[in-house]
Order: sequence, then structure tokens, then C-alpha cells
Amino acid sequence: MPLAEIRIDEALWSAATPERRIEWRQALHDLLEEHVLAERSAPLHLNVRVAPHGHTLLEARTSDGVDVARVDLPGAALAPHFKEYFDICRDMGKLRESAHSPRLEALDIAKRIAHDEAAETLVDLCRPLGPDHATCRRLFTLLVTLHFDTTRLLLPHHRR
Repeated sequence: MPLAEIRIDEALWSAATPERRIEWRQALHDLLEEHVLAERSAPLHLNVRVAPHGHTLLEARTSDGVDVARVDLPGAALAPHFKEYFDICRDMGKLRESAHSPRLEALDIAKRIAHDEAAETLVDLCRPLGPDHATCRRLFTLLVTLHFDTTRLLLPHHRR
């Protein structure tokens, strides 16, 4: 099922800095361009809202407004993934080594593993939408940028 559109809650969008909106646009673009969701007949419009206590709400509707799925991503389920991911990013930012140092490469691998583990959690939590693992990796990237101001990191979280 294709996603026709992904919208971030207007209150969150309006309160964001231009730099954060740029990151969000990139994460949204990546998710829209490459995603796999359960087959349905109509393209979906996905609304994303960060709710109190770190919850994230995903609401999928058809273009004529029919509700298809509502997924509540509990903050408690994502918090350990966020922590591990940012701990690794902080360690990467503290290194004063070349881009090809063994320590930096090891941390980069650890970051990818943390991203994969977060995606596995999201696959389980997002069952009503039926995303694959790669889609949940992209969704985790979006969630990271929504919950944290990643524009302030010493080392960009999206280093490849």
C-alpha cells in the first residue's frame, strides 16, 4: 500500500526551527520514497503526532478520510532505543580520530545495530500498518528527529 502523504502535527511543525523542519522533510521524503506497508486498495495519508509522555501517535486514513489504522507508540518502548542510539552518537562525536579509524567504524556498526533493534520493535508496534524492517528503520529516523533536536549533535546522527 503506498503512502500518499505523511504529515507532522501542525503544532509541532509550527514550533520547530527551520533547521529541524529541513531534517523532518528529508526523513519524510525518505519514508515516502521507499516504504513497504501491508497491501490495501487505497493510498494512505499518515498523520504523526508526538503526544504527552513521549508517546507518538500514527493515524492512517484514506484520501476520503476513512480511518484505516491508529498506532500508539509508547514512549517507554522507544526510550531505551533512543538512549542507546544517542549514547553511540555521543561517543562518535567525542572521538578525535580519522573517519576510517577502527574505533569509529566499530561505533558506526553499533549505531546500525541499534537502529536495526529499534526497527524490530517498531515492526511489532506498527502491525496494523504492516511495515517491513527497512520502512521501520526510516520511521525510527523520523521519530528520532521528532523527539530530539538532532540539529545540535556534534556528529550528525545520519552519518553514513
